[in-house]
This record gives sequence, structure tokens and C-alpha cells, in this order.
Amino acid sequence: MNEKKFIDMIISERINLLLERKEEGQKDAASDRWDELMEEVGEELKGQLEACLDEMIRVQSEKQEAVYLGGFRDGAHVALEISKLGSWSI
Repeated sequence: MNEKKFIDMIISERINLLLERKEEGQKDAASDRWDELMEEVGEELKGQLEACLDEMIRVQSEKQEAVYLGGFRDGAHVALEISKLGSWSI
């Protein structure tokens, strides 16, 4: 595994951990509501809805990962610039 894949894996796991903590209490209610909705629609529509949602989730996951990485890089850049300012002698 190369370094980029390793870093991507670590960041993805961190995002998942953060999301799991935040959604822990919300999961049951959302899951119950989803089950209720799926009982009301036919099997064909259910498959189409699930495929659509899977694609939307995949796209949003990629966007969230890009935002997280961008924020991390920005934070590292700011920290580096601040450390440079601290080394000035007046």
C-alpha cells in the first residue's frame, strides 16, 4: 500500500468514526422511518430508490472527504505560517 492510499484510508476511517458518533442516536429513528417507507412502495420502486440513494451517498462521501482533506491541509498550512511568525526576533 502506498503512502497516499494509507493516508486516504486513515482519513476515511476518521470521517466514519466522527459520523458514527454524531448519528448514533439518530440512526434508529431514521432506519425505522426508512423501513416504513419501503413497506409502502413496490419492490421495483424500492430497488430504484435504493440504487439512487446509494449513488447519492457515494457522491456525498467523496465530497465530504475532499472537504475534510482541504480543511486539514489548510489547518496545517496555517499552523506552519504561525510557527514561522513565532520565530521572528524583534
